Amino acid sequence: MLKLCQGLKRINHPAGFSFGHAVNDANNFNYWLLWAFGGKVTDEQGHPAIASPQTLAALEYAKELFRR
Repeated sequence: MLKLCQGLKRINHPAGFSFGHAVNDANNFNYWLLWAFGGKVTDEQGHPAIASPQTLAALEYAKELFRR
């Protein structure tokens, strides 16, 4: 997806999706990205589990994707 967005930017054509700024995106626009990197919001006991290497990798990817 990142390569696709980079290619679209090169030809001056935006990717065409929002990053949480659309009316119906609310606060869950990036769960798919977190899960794609093996991250999770809570552990099996329901405790916060967001501080992990997987989450950091997802955030770095999102940051790079946002630039495109």
